[in-house]
Amino acid sequence: NGDAGFQFESSAQISESLAGSSDDDLVETMESVIDSVYDNAAIFETGTDKYIVNNKTAPYIIATYDQEFSNAFGFTKTEPYVIMTVVVKLQDDEMILAQYRNNEDDFDKQLPMAEKIFQSVEPVSSLAEDTTESSDSIAQRLFYYLNNISFS
Repeated sequence: NGDAGFQFESSAQISESLAGSSDDDLVETMESVIDSVYDNAAIFETGTDKYIVNNKTAPYIIATYDQEFSNAFGFTKTEPYVIMTVVVKLQDDEMILAQYRNNEDDFDKQLPMAEKIFQSVEPVSSLAEDTTESSDSIAQRLFYYLNNISFS
């Protein structure tokens, strides 16, 4: 339903660049990225203690932006979109950047589903141990997990 999209990014480089940052610093970094990456971005909400994942705070940011679409004829249109980015802390200093985005009309309708998905993220092994695992097998595990997740 709607135009919902999820993206999860994890790497030793991401974890190293964010390690040691306070939750406020993480929110500030996310604000900076949103402002520099998205057209007509406006910060809607931020927080450092609303979400707890893996018994750790999960700083987040919600922002609006203009999403441009083009068709096969080269015509473009712009629609208002909303993005939520959450920093999920795993074990040690390992972190995942998780994003949920949707069109402005459907964002709030599907936010509870997104929150459940974010809450379900947990470490399965250390990023340092997974350096040999291909991105295809990681994607297959994530696909399997998302298709077999149940919400109560």
